[in-house]
Amino acid sequence: MMTIPEILRELEPYIGRFPMDAMRSAVEQREGITPELLRVMEAVADDPVKHAERKDYMLPLFALHLLAQFREKRAYAPIIKMFSSPGETPFDLFGDTVTERLSRILASVYDGNPAPLRGLVESDEVNEFVRSAALDAFLVLEHTGQMPRAEVVEYFRSLFHGKLQRTHSYAWDGFVCAVADLPAPELLEDVRQVYAEGLVD
Repeated sequence: MMTIPEILRELEPYIGRFPMDAMRSAVEQREGITPELLRVMEAVADDPVKHAERKDYMLPLFALHLLAQFREKRAYAPIIKMFSSPGETPFDLFGDTVTERLSRILASVYDGNPAPLRGLVESDEVNEFVRSAALDAFLVLEHTGQMPRAEVVEYFRSLFHGKLQRTHSYAWDGFVCAVADLPAPELLEDVRQVYAEGLVD
C-alpha cells in the first residue's frame, strides 16, 4: 500500500492518465489522508488565483472529489470560499467540474448551514455558472433528505422577491430550471414574470 506522502506526490502533477492506484490508496486511508486534503483545500481557498496559475497542478481537483466522496463536512467552508472567486478562476482551477459535478460536491460536504451556499447564489461577484451549480445543490439537498422541500421552496421564493438581482444572467436561467426540477409549481407565476421581464433565455 502506498504511504500518504506517496499518494500526495502521485496526485500532484498531471500525468495524462487517471492515477487509480493512488486514488484507491487514498480511499483506503481515508482517516489519515483527510487532514492533508483539507490543508490543500484551505491553501487554495486562501489564494485561488495563485493556484489557478499552476496549470499542471492536479492535487486540488483530486482532493475536492475525495473529500466529497468522504462527505467531509469540514471541507464545506474552504470549498465555498474557493468557488466564491470571481471571474474564470473556478474554471481555471477545476474545469468542467463547475458545470458537471459542483452541485453534488457542495451537497456532499454540506454541514447543515445554508448561509454560505446562499451566499454563492446571491453574490453578483460569483461566476454565474457557480451560482447556478449552487442553486442545483439545493435540489440535491432536498432530494437526499438533507433539507425539507418547504425550506427550498421558501428560499427560492425569496430569490424571486429581491434576493437575486433582476438582471439577465445564466444564474436566472439555472434558477428557473431548478424551480422546474424540484418541482415547485407554486412558483409558476414568479417564473412567468421573470420570462416577461426578459431575465431568462
